[in-house]
Amino acid sequence: MGRGAVTRFRCAGLVLLAASALLAPAGGAGAVPHPSILLAGEADYVAAKALIEARDFEGALRRLAELERHYPREAEIYSLKGFALRKLRRYDEALPLYLKALSLDPDHLGANEYLGELYAETGRLPLAEERLAVLRRLCPAGCEEAEDLREAIAAARGRTRP
Repeated sequence: MGRGAVTRFRCAGLVLLAASALLAPAGGAGAVPHPSILLAGEADYVAAKALIEARDFEGALRRLAELERHYPREAEIYSLKGFALRKLRRYDEALPLYLKALSLDPDHLGANEYLGELYAETGRLPLAEERLAVLRRLCPAGCEEAEDLREAIAAARGRTRP
């Protein structure tokens, strides 16, 4: 297969992936997960996710900063940066990143969940409940993000009761 054929094959694959993302229902089974198609194959993105999984949040922030330089309009980057900062209990730095992610993609499941968890962790339960309502609208059949936020709100309620 020549170089032109390989390029056409890759382009066709990206077109099919993009079309499936546009046609899939929001939330629940069959939902198109974030990240965007642009980030899926990025080494820094894959590394940042692995660093988050390993709880190396500072390392993940370094990788995400590099991605942000190249993809300044990708909600997933801001959502993950907020996540890492929240895990470091740097809530005041995490909050504007979640808001930025949601300004770029109001339906971003992760950003809605993580912002709700920030609100729950900082005792702002009515705001956490608002994020949960958004997730329930986005995932009418249910989704992991809504369930995780529901559990975080319940845990926060347990901490606030005498």
